[in-house]
Amino acid sequence: MKQPQPTVNSAFPWLRCRPPRQPFFKSTARARSLLPTPPSLPPFPPSPSYLDRLYCDESAAAYAQFGFSRGFAADLPVNPYLKLLPMLAGIGSPGTLQAVLRGYVGDKNADASWTSDYLKGKNQGGQGLVDKSAFDVLGTKGARPFEVATVRLQNMISIIPNWERLAPSDKQLITQQGGSLVFEGKKLVKVYMDRGILTYTDVDDLLRTVGLRN
Repeated sequence: MKQPQPTVNSAFPWLRCRPPRQPFFKSTARARSLLPTPPSLPPFPPSPSYLDRLYCDESAAAYAQFGFSRGFAADLPVNPYLKLLPMLAGIGSPGTLQAVLRGYVGDKNADASWTSDYLKGKNQGGQGLVDKSAFDVLGTKGARPFEVATVRLQNMISIIPNWERLAPSDKQLITQQGGSLVFEGKKLVKVYMDRGILTYTDVDDLLRTVGLRN
C-alpha cells in the first residue's frame, strides 16, 4: 500500500517530501523536524521524544524557501568536501572556529548541563567513555575545558563509521545550514538561521519565545 505523503504545515503547502520507505520514529510531542537525510536511514531509537514526525527533504527545497545558508562557495563546481574543510576552519562559516575553541578552553558562562546526557557519572544518564566528574578538577561552573570537545569527539566516533548512511544522498548538501522557526498560527514570530558549523539556535532563547522558560 502506498504511504500518504505528509504535509508539514497548512501555511506552507509547498513543503512536502517523498515519504520515507520506513518510519523514522514515533512519539507524542507536537514539534516538527525537517532533515536533508536519505530515506534509507534506519529508524531512530525512541529516546528523543521531542518529535512526533520527521520529514525528509532530500533536495533541500524547503531550506531554500526559508533562505537558510547553503554554506561556503555553494555554487563552486568542486567536490563538496573541499568546501566543507574550509568551513571547519571558519572560512565562510562565521562563529565555527570560536565554537571549536570554546569546546577546548571552556566557557564559565555557558550551560553545560546537557553534557550529562552524553558523559558517564553518578546519577547521570550518559553512556560516554569519560566520567563527567573527571572535569571537576578543571572547575565546577559552566562548560569546563575539554568537556564539550569530549562530547563532540564521542559523537564523531559514532558518526564516521555510519557516514554514508547518515550523509545526504546529494553530497552537495553537506555544507547546507539549517535554522529554527517559531510560528503562532501562520505568523512567523521567531527565526534563527545558522551562520556556520557548530553555530546553532540558542535553545534557552527559543524556549523563552514559546513561553516555556522565563
